[in-house]
Amino acid sequence: MERVTGYSARVVTAAALIMFSIFVAFMINKDPIIKGIGFGFAVGVFLDAFVVRLTLVPAVMAIVDRKVWYHPQWFAKYVPDPDIEGEQLERRLAAAKDRAAEDDSTELDRSAAPVGIG
Repeated sequence: MERVTGYSARVVTAAALIMFSIFVAFMINKDPIIKGIGFGFAVGVFLDAFVVRLTLVPAVMAIVDRKVWYHPQWFAKYVPDPDIEGEQLERRLAAAKDRAAEDDSTELDRSAAPVGIG
């Protein structure tokens, strides 16, 4: 199983640091309510990003391993398949191209066949 946590960790860390710094900046304000809100949000972002997303979730996924990706067959009809990368479309186009090539070759075979005198 390929690990992508190294790539996602950079994105999560960058986003968390940006949000954390913005909420800490609210603490410059003189209003105690704004300071409290900024502090609460900064702590929440820190805990969510560094404790939950970068520690707990990867640890649970490593423990559970392949069962994380279990998908029952009966549930498949409720989940759409968006085909984001267009693989199904490429297969359909290739199949249509093959059918068109077969149709053209059978027409050529028929036209090349000698016509009997009758």
